[in-house]
Amino acid sequence: MKAYSLQIFREIVKERSLPLFFGVSLEETLSDLLGFQIYQDNLKGKRLWLNRALMMRYWLYPLRSKNSLPTFPEGQILVTWLDGTSRLNDLVLPVLQKLKDDQSCLVLCGNQKVKQFVPNDVQCVAWDQVHSFSVKDWRVEYSLCRSEWVVWIKSICRKYELPIGAAEALHFCMMISSQQVMGSIEFLKVNRPAVIVTDYDRNSRWSCLVLAARRLGIPTVTLVHGDMGKDADSCSPVIADKIVCWGEFGREKLITAGERAENIFVAGCPRLSRDLSATTADSRRKLSLGSLKAVVMYVATNGLQNKKYVDLFCQALESLDIACGFVRLHPEDKLSSYSLLIDQYASVKFFESTQASVDESIASSDVVVFHESNMGNDVLVKRRPLVLLDFEEQPSGLGSDVVNLAGCPHVRTSHELAGVLSKIIVDDSYRRELELAAKSYIKCFCSAYGEESARLTADIIRQIAKNTEK
Repeated sequence: MKAYSLQIFREIVKERSLPLFFGVSLEETLSDLLGFQIYQDNLKGKRLWLNRALMMRYWLYPLRSKNSLPTFPEGQILVTWLDGTSRLNDLVLPVLQKLKDDQSCLVLCGNQKVKQFVPNDVQCVAWDQVHSFSVKDWRVEYSLCRSEWVVWIKSICRKYELPIGAAEALHFCMMISSQQVMGSIEFLKVNRPAVIVTDYDRNSRWSCLVLAARRLGIPTVTLVHGDMGKDADSCSPVIADKIVCWGEFGREKLITAGERAENIFVAGCPRLSRDLSATTADSRRKLSLGSLKAVVMYVATNGLQNKKYVDLFCQALESLDIACGFVRLHPEDKLSSYSLLIDQYASVKFFESTQASVDESIASSDVVVFHESNMGNDVLVKRRPLVLLDFEEQPSGLGSDVVNLAGCPHVRTSHELAGVLSKIIVDDSYRRELELAAKSYIKCFCSAYGEESARLTADIIRQIAKNTEK
């Protein structure tokens, strides 16, 4: 099976060969599926038949709200908040706090869990409450588009050699997107926000909302929720009208990817800060890590090859007398899925992401090793040495930047990793060399942090809303 590539999504959006669904190009809602899920889900067997069954179920009973469509005052700033994770909370809440000081805001929550984090003086509504539309009208439009969708889906499955079951997954995704787009159009017609701000414009939900807003002429702005990688594939093509990125590196990537310079703003990252919110001593005590040796963390991802990288990390740490190691699992993973490696490498500790915050995990560590994790740049911002573990001779994606621009060591084997870790731990001059390279990189990576970034971001959003009123 080929490794996933968001480049597929980029090429499909450029083609724009599908008939419009109520004036909306549904290809632009496929980023989540094409970028990640289609290669991580088991699409054969039960999953294939499940997608077929789900298409029948949602044809008969479309995805609609049980209650009538909620109404709110027009002209508010609509802010989306996908999930109640610390990463998204720390991105969205500071911006919302700045916006609500002088303008009425409405939060659209990805799920009910988010509501507990929304300030008491801000109205909010959940995504599953805003979809009310005519089933008859949906069926007519869907039926007009369906035959061309099927032909198109089969052609891209052949062209990109997508796995068996991808056709059913793509068709089901477009069916749900068509219902979400139709529901979003009706919701926005009634409530008419001044501007929509999304935490990520390309996920399967907010892409439908943004496309509906485009059809109705409502301006949209997207924040950058994570590192965008070498070619800005995780952010470009941008579906929203405007994008607020973290620094000059991000701006340059977006322009190189084909985005128009006038649609890109730089305002830093509201969720980041240069300082750690936890001390090393307290964090190590919380995780029961000793203080006699240097501590090395591996930041796990949930990609296809992740366990191979964890295995190499554990091999390297077991060969080092001067260091101990721990693995911080991806938020979607549990300890049970790593039971074989946990039993094999008793000297390396494994922790689920809920056992310590990002700052606590970084504070515990003298050195951090990663592969394609968004935490990589967080580590550099917090002034810790970072090592990339990647089998490729020339790393791509997130790893490319930290190696080529930030001067981080790149290793491919457990032996190489052990050697680099040993050098970082014992060689003060080498460690200072890494610190200087990272410092230069961080200046262009992120222009502002925390409250300052939130203020700059809010100012940009207000200006876009004002320009729309003229």
